[in-house]
Amino acid sequence: MKILIIEDDPDLNTNIKEVLLSESYSMETAFDGQIGMKLLKKNNYDCVILDINLPFINGIEICEQFRDFNTQTPVIMLTAFGELEDKIEGYSIGADDYLTKPFYMKELILRINALLKRRINTSIAAENEFLIVDDIILNPKQKTVHRKTHSYGREVFITRNESNTIETSFHKFTFKRNLLF
Repeated sequence: MKILIIEDDPDLNTNIKEVLLSESYSMETAFDGQIGMKLLKKNNYDCVILDINLPFINGIEICEQFRDFNTQTPVIMLTAFGELEDKIEGYSIGADDYLTKPFYMKELILRINALLKRRINTSIAAENEFLIVDDIILNPKQKTVHRKTHSYGREVFITRNESNTIETSFHKFTFKRNLLF
């Protein structure tokens, strides 16, 4: 499992890195938002640990931009901002968890493990499931789309690119829909 740490405090960055190494995770680190964003665009990670108050690009902007092209990788926000409004903003832009500094390293590890376990279980389940939003049913495995009607709509076969585009849209829609309800 590969984790990206985007944290500008060198001591905290090193401490997180050491704890993750002791848990047998591999990781990369960035000390500013600009480098962190480049790494996110270039590489795949299993989890992202993201500070909010970063040089060049702040963590809120990074998370928003990251969610435009990746809705699956868990993001844990680390920050000194602990007010409810700050947490609401973090969750509303796509963070999966929010940890206020100072924190216990053991708690960070527990949260990472929980998010990764959930992600693995969701990935396994998703291989055999349909995505359903309103009256549209996508079967990503079979690359087909149905539209529910009174007589159950006709099956439409689609290309891999079309399926990926629809699937990404479904995830964004359901994510935003869940925030509203």
